[in-house]
Amino acid sequence: MKSKMRAIGRNISGIIMTTVMITLVTCGGGGGGGADDSGDLPPDLQIYGSTPFQEWIPNNGTVDICNVELTRSQNFHFDLNNYSKDPVNLTGTPLVEISGPDADLFVVTTQPHTPVIDGDYNNEATITFTPLTLGEKTATVTIQSDDPDTSVFTFTIKGHGSSFKTVDSVGSVGRESSIALNGNNVYLSYYDDTNYDLKFGKSIDSGVSWNKSVISTDCDRDKTAIRVNGSDVYICYKYSTLKFAKSTDGGATWPAANKKTIDSTGITGVSLSMANNGSSLYVSYVTNGADFDELRFAKSTDGGTTWASSDMKLITVSYLLFHTSISVSGNNVAITYLDHETGYLKCALSADNGNTWSLATVDNSVGIYLTEMSVAVNGNNVFISYYNDTDKCLRFAKSTDFGTSWSAKTIKAGVSFVPYAVIGANSNSIYVLYYQGGIHLAKSNDSGATWELSLIHLVSAYDLSITVTADEHLGVSYFCNTPADLISGLSLDGGATW
Repeated sequence: MKSKMRAIGRNISGIIMTTVMITLVTCGGGGGGGADDSGDLPPDLQIYGSTPFQEWIPNNGTVDICNVELTRSQNFHFDLNNYSKDPVNLTGTPLVEISGPDADLFVVTTQPHTPVIDGDYNNEATITFTPLTLGEKTATVTIQSDDPDTSVFTFTIKGHGSSFKTVDSVGSVGRESSIALNGNNVYLSYYDDTNYDLKFGKSIDSGVSWNKSVISTDCDRDKTAIRVNGSDVYICYKYSTLKFAKSTDGGATWPAANKKTIDSTGITGVSLSMANNGSSLYVSYVTNGADFDELRFAKSTDGGTTWASSDMKLITVSYLLFHTSISVSGNNVAITYLDHETGYLKCALSADNGNTWSLATVDNSVGIYLTEMSVAVNGNNVFISYYNDTDKCLRFAKSTDFGTSWSAKTIKAGVSFVPYAVIGANSNSIYVLYYQGGIHLAKSNDSGATWELSLIHLVSAYDLSITVTADEHLGVSYFCNTPADLISGLSLDGGATW
């Protein structure tokens, strides 16, 4: 049994199209077979897909295209094949027919040809989904043929019109994004990989429309971080050194006097992360040394106006340090990072607002891969998301006593690679946004004991960011690889709809 998959990005007449291919084949009942034994195989129409879809889609099955931005279209390609020596004749008019309540949104833009013969792997059909309004849309796909077992093959195709929005496009302009929410306002910081700029985006209508500006023309390709406190907007970024910019009017202006160098010790500001508690700002970052890396911490108690040397700490030194993430709750501050010298996932903890620090080993598995890891703190609870390469799973670690003891749980097993996993939490729920053949959301309402998993956007993506408010509003952002766009999404109901 053969199948193939490919993803294609197209821009047709100004409409951006993302393409995922599923393979429609005919094969003998009982499986197996190929050209050598095709004479013994009666036709048996089947559909085989790939992640994020189930491998086999039966007659009367369902395919979910997932969320699609209202201004975009998403294509599905499928190939018709036949492993029998006898041809299969398609008899429908048209050959692939769309019906159902939302049939006008699912258009067969490429019909297959007939007959379907063994070895013809180029008999392709395309269905294009273009949502015009928010919400779930469904249609029925029907393929009629002289297949003696399944003369009428049908499956349901679903898609969701969503509020995901393209913030910036044309070239790699949306890398290393960070997102923040404040009421109906959505804020983004990101790196323009084409022009090497630090950029800022703001929406005052829950992400529907965006204003964008350049904050600095000097910026390195590394993490950016954005936080908001009332009308104050804070951004941390790297340009050889650790940099900071502040706006006091909601991002309308960024005065030169509010742009500062926080730390200029060597090559510093690598893998930065920022958290805030009101106007108190907390930054974790790495300084690359000749022989060793340094995990560092900086704090400002006046909204970034001053960064006192007494509030800048060297936490630890190791051979290689990666992927810092910081979170704060009251006086509790936690920084998670990967100590590559030992291969351990570690957490630096301060119970006195960053004045003194202790180190805890969270996971001593050498299989922790060099991928994104993330921390969230809520009172004495510390939550960490990460990928374990030995066990091939997305993991969640928790401490309820602020790092004295730890427990870990698998969120999703059997995953080959999770390059990005970021966490957000409030007093009710924990959310992990991760990439695995698409943008997925894991949600727990019981402190991580059980998890509900959902695919929220079927795109190839990098540089994920998430923020969570107390009233279960979620903001997400990421760089979409094909096409090269910065995407944002907003959910007002804890991730149920977007």
